[in-house]
Amino acid sequence: MKILCAPLDLGFKIGTRADLEVVLYGHPDTQARGGAGANIREALRRLELKPAARAWDILSIALAVTAADTAARRNESPDGWTRDIELQLTVGDPAFWSSQIPLVTAILRFLTTDIWKLSFLDKGVVPVPPKRAKMPEEDCVSLLSGGLDSLIGALDLTARHSKRPYLVSQVAVGDKEKQIYFASKIAGGLSHLQLNHVVTCPGENERSQRARSLIFLAYGVLLATTLRRYHEGKPVTLYVCENGFISVNPPLTPGRLGSLRIALGLHPQLAHERHTELSLFEELLGETRYVGEIGLDGAPEFRGQWDVQVKVFTHILEACRRAGGRIMSIHSRRASKAVLGHLAAHKGAGTPILHWFSGTLREVGQAADLGCWFSVGPAMLRTDKGREIAALIPRDRILTETDGPFAQIDGKSLAPWQARHAVELLGTLWNVQADAVETTLRDNLRRLVTQT
Repeated sequence: MKILCAPLDLGFKIGTRADLEVVLYGHPDTQARGGAGANIREALRRLELKPAARAWDILSIALAVTAADTAARRNESPDGWTRDIELQLTVGDPAFWSSQIPLVTAILRFLTTDIWKLSFLDKGVVPVPPKRAKMPEEDCVSLLSGGLDSLIGALDLTARHSKRPYLVSQVAVGDKEKQIYFASKIAGGLSHLQLNHVVTCPGENERSQRARSLIFLAYGVLLATTLRRYHEGKPVTLYVCENGFISVNPPLTPGRLGSLRIALGLHPQLAHERHTELSLFEELLGETRYVGEIGLDGAPEFRGQWDVQVKVFTHILEACRRAGGRIMSIHSRRASKAVLGHLAAHKGAGTPILHWFSGTLREVGQAADLGCWFSVGPAMLRTDKGREIAALIPRDRILTETDGPFAQIDGKSLAPWQARHAVELLGTLWNVQADAVETTLRDNLRRLVTQT
């Protein structure tokens, strides 16, 4: 589906022809068009606040994505779920956002499991700031949905951490009054901004709304850039006290496993950009048993950053060793020999899981001797070498993965549930039924995550 989002005053005489035109920051002028964010500019104008220009762009992106997520129906896609969405939208700084297309696309693919193609156009909405803008004195921003999670989060910030958050909410049916009540009672009353994206699209709308979190985050960023701290060049923390416990699906009894475990990583392809965050990595390491993705990448486009990759990888391995060991997902593309050498030198770092291992057959044995585990996915198992390697991996140390959204099959990014294809391919490779493979994989995972 092709969607164009722009202010009404541009007349939609930009971009390429679209299946749906959406009026940004306005109501649709015809029944054939959609609308998003009609009342937001006025709400900020009344409060005399001055958000940053880039924050307005982030909000424009979130509104456009929410409109697309609402308009494009999954049941009309070839597989009944995965949509192909071509989204054009206006922003204040199209050159910057065009340079961020790979990142934004990856985020949207992760959130929605759809295929996105983005185009950023000029003349986006960046309202003229008030002549004498108010700069709130709050020290942080916190999202307030009206539910128990965000309420407890706000209470915790004020009572335990002596924070004074500015609260921001998405107005929803049945929650508006609760939001107002909570904000008025916490710590004697907190400043509170209520916004509504007012997304409307013609026809029957999609109800799955996998990208809805973006609009809440965009509100938070918009408000955070109005605070005096921000205008003084100081950091402003945005607290998202929403469904944290539910999202990780914690095990409620010792016999159950949660479906999601949070890992701390620093990918070797980003090591040259993020190596200054190693101190933050060590600070957060105590909060998780899982580390990844880390490792080395010897591909030609990353060889120039080899030294900093090694520095980051060995630093993390040593930090894990000092912390008592971690379960680690390891990247080793064209660097298997070096990776195995560093793992051998840091045996106390924990349990390494070699993700999509592509070393030599001899190195498979060396890795197994080091106690390594292996994760394999559908894309790997569709290659001759991948199957050859998988056949040598000890069956009691193998796990499945997708490596999505980066790994693709037939030009389409793999979604989490497509790990099932790896089960089927392993069954063929092992000459056993799929249910036997599933039993092995479940036993492996349970043994891995319950090890002391």
